[in-house]
Amino acid sequence: MRFARHTFVRRRNPMEREFTSSSASIQPSFLSRLFSSLQQQWQAQLDRSVPFIKTRWVLFVLFTCLYFIRVHFLQGFYIITYGFGIYLLHLFIGFLAPKDDPDADGPLLPNYDRDEYKPFVRRLPEFKCWYSATKSLGISFSLTLSNFFDFPVFWPILVVYFFILFFMTMKRQIGHMIKWKYVPFSFGKPKFGSEQKVPDATVSRDKAVGGPVGNIPRVAPSQPKATADDAPPTRVAAGFTGNVARSSIRSYTNSVKRNYSNAAKLK
Repeated sequence: MRFARHTFVRRRNPMEREFTSSSASIQPSFLSRLFSSLQQQWQAQLDRSVPFIKTRWVLFVLFTCLYFIRVHFLQGFYIITYGFGIYLLHLFIGFLAPKDDPDADGPLLPNYDRDEYKPFVRRLPEFKCWYSATKSLGISFSLTLSNFFDFPVFWPILVVYFFILFFMTMKRQIGHMIKWKYVPFSFGKPKFGSEQKVPDATVSRDKAVGGPVGNIPRVAPSQPKATADDAPPTRVAAGFTGNVARSSIRSYTNSVKRNYSNAAKLK
């Protein structure tokens, strides 16, 4: 009797196929991963440059001077330069203005001594102001590489209009500072914390001794000679009792000798 051979073929589950296809579609592409990696590295470099305030602004001023020198030699791109200056003015006003506008939200800053102290918070922080200004400078530099953006214009009108706009904006901002009594700069203000050094106990002790304690050899204090006044009370009492006993015995012996001599004379 022959038995037929049956081959069993495992059929794929359609749900499993859908799961594998969906999981593959969830994975990011190579370009997105590369872009996120570059963005993380760029953000790390920006975070490292935060403490170097003077270095960042010196480099910005240096590259700005190079940009104006390029515009001067090219004799063009005045519209781009005017837009760059207006944008820098906008950033500067945001740097000077408080985060909470008192005209809209009420007097949030203290006006009297009894009011609660609230530190000045800028609308635009220093690092964001520098970063935005640097990006605008880079965009302006890149636009000067193409003559398509070199629009013909009478540049003295742009210069006059820029200075008029600058003086009007600064006048309004200074009036806002005087009205609400705040100063956006920290120059000349007393600083507390790390700059005022607390006198160390070791330093004050060294000054009192006349030098560092570590350089002075340690000498045991000399013990004064013991006297009768420094002796303990029990020893003083014992010494006093012994002296009295010896004097009394000596006087009794002398009296006995005198009596014996007088008796011998009478015989």
